[in-house]
Amino acid sequence: MTNDCRPTITIKLKPHLQEYLRCKLNEEDLPATKRNIIGVIMRPLLSVGRDPMLPVNREDPLAITFYLPSYNDLNVRNGTVFMTEDNQAHFERILEAHFKDVFFSYIDDKIRYLRKQHTAKGSIKKSILQFCSDYSISFTSITYDMLKKAYYRRSKIESKSIKLFSSKLSLNCPLLFLI
Repeated sequence: MTNDCRPTITIKLKPHLQEYLRCKLNEEDLPATKRNIIGVIMRPLLSVGRDPMLPVNREDPLAITFYLPSYNDLNVRNGTVFMTEDNQAHFERILEAHFKDVFFSYIDDKIRYLRKQHTAKGSIKKSILQFCSDYSISFTSITYDMLKKAYYRRSKIESKSIKLFSSKLSLNCPLLFLI
């Protein structure tokens, strides 16, 4: 089925998440198939009806259009396919969490690799810039400082939780807590 005759949906999504999805799927026109992250997350959030709300303006920089797959249980002949504002926010939160998970894993791996190579000086800055380059993320909606602070914030929280957790474990059995 060509993209011209497939139904589309336009929703609001942060620009850095739009850039991430375009790079991840290697396509300018984003298909929401049953096998990619967009389709898997989006399917339960879709509704069919007659003009439930004002459509999202496609020229808005926060708007992004997806081509929808032909779901067997989604009959689009009777109305339009839409996503409520709450579901759009939910979709964005899930993608943001996925983006951060990929980002943190990427930076952790790069820093670990650079430390093994004994070139750890400036490794976080190099790693963040390399991540943005690899995923075609521009610094228009997200900045280097925002990414760096998110990484340090996560590292600080993890180090506190590891210290708190490991000090209360029994030496005999790691699953037995001391009270």
